[in-house]
Amino acid sequence: FALGIALPGAARSWGLMALTLVLTIGACTALGLATGRLCPSSRAASGIMTPLVIVFQFVSGLFLPLAQLPTWMVDVFSVFPVRWSAELMREALLPASFGAAEPTGAWETGKGLAVVTAWLVGGVVAAIILARRDTVDR
Repeated sequence: FALGIALPGAARSWGLMALTLVLTIGACTALGLATGRLCPSSRAASGIMTPLVIVFQFVSGLFLPLAQLPTWMVDVFSVFPVRWSAELMREALLPASFGAAEPTGAWETGKGLAVVTAWLVGGVVAAIILARRDTVDR
């Protein structure tokens, strides 16, 4: 409101934003729990994860437009959920015409939701398996 930016008016945009937030937060939480069980201490986890998060942000279209990155880099890092979470949020908040700036020239809602959901499921499974195997009380 302070910047005079128009919020989306369509219920679909708000629904997509809410769904993206829930899936992304769930996936990151599950992956964080799994990573926490693999690392010997919280300092080690922080030292490993902080650089990874920064790298993922740069190669996933958060700091730089995907069009400025090499094609191979976009293809390789499209396996991870960060790129798709960012694209889904852009789709929810930006006008439809902005989809032309994406690598395929259009929004890829289904693919994005599928990738983030797969990481959520994989993260939950990994967290459960690692929590059951880890007998060290931290």
